[in-house]
Amino acid sequence: MKNKILVTGGTGFVGANLVRKLYQHNNQITIYSIKGPIHPFLKGLKINIKEGDIRDYKSLLKIVKGHKYVYHLAALTYNDEERKKEVFSVNINGTENVMKACLTSNVKKVVHVSTCGVLGFSKKRNVLLNENNNLDLKDNIYAKSKKLGEDIVQKYVAKGLNATIVSPSFVIGPGEIDSSRYLLAKSISKGRVTFTFPGGGGTVGIEDLVDGIVLAMKWGKSGERYILSNENVFLIDRFNLMAKILNKPKIKYIIPRFTYYLMYFLGVIVQKLVKNPPISTEIVRWYFNYRNFDNSKAKQELGWKPKTSLKESIRRTIEYYKSIKVL
Repeated sequence: MKNKILVTGGTGFVGANLVRKLYQHNNQITIYSIKGPIHPFLKGLKINIKEGDIRDYKSLLKIVKGHKYVYHLAALTYNDEERKKEVFSVNINGTENVMKACLTSNVKKVVHVSTCGVLGFSKKRNVLLNENNNLDLKDNIYAKSKKLGEDIVQKYVAKGLNATIVSPSFVIGPGEIDSSRYLLAKSISKGRVTFTFPGGGGTVGIEDLVDGIVLAMKWGKSGERYILSNENVFLIDRFNLMAKILNKPKIKYIIPRFTYYLMYFLGVIVQKLVKNPPISTEIVRWYFNYRNFDNSKAKQELGWKPKTSLKESIRRTIEYYKSIKVL
């Protein structure tokens, strides 16, 4: 008998890769997503795609009913102040609607896809952040909204909902072009990147991430959070892996750490004057520090075994960009 599975946000980068994985295992899949283009990875799959907004509880409840498992990925990732209200509305209020509908509909289990951004960062490069760390809720609008969304999930777990949280780090792989990953690849390919910041952090290949999300549905404990992150690397090393694959010169210059406060002050000024600032306090805080993650809990409790190296993930991503002729 086929499992009836609902995936919110299933037309996005991670969602489409997840749906494709679930489809291979003979599941009956419904996607609930806002109106927009269908991801090319979904073409040819016999799935149900329902258009809607997770902020519309009545419509959402009708869709959730009858599904055994729910993967909640629908979210907005904007970080600009102008869209803060919208981001909070979707990522917090929308998440509450999803959890409420799942509890009301007696869904067997929910996996809520969050972000490692909620764990914050460290000023020390040798510190590994784990599931017990929490974000200093300051500048990052998206991460703050996701942390508050996690709190909503835990509220419904306390009411009896069986729900597990997964926290991906920086995701790399085929399937996304509307992102900083593509813009970076394009800039490096044109020789426009001459420096980077001194920070670094966790990365995960899209195939490994999807495997981890599926394992969380099978083995994840209710109310628990699992970090899905593989290699921890400096920004300079990630940039140069991409440069090497693109046959471009190495990027050699790293902005010195001692300029942190100067850059932060500059960010304060620029973000007040420019609509989409090239530098902001949020950018400085995140890219001058370290977000290295400990994935041992996911390995031990979920049986997660990431197989794809960062180098291979970048190579596959570059090949994908070239195959669709955007690079």
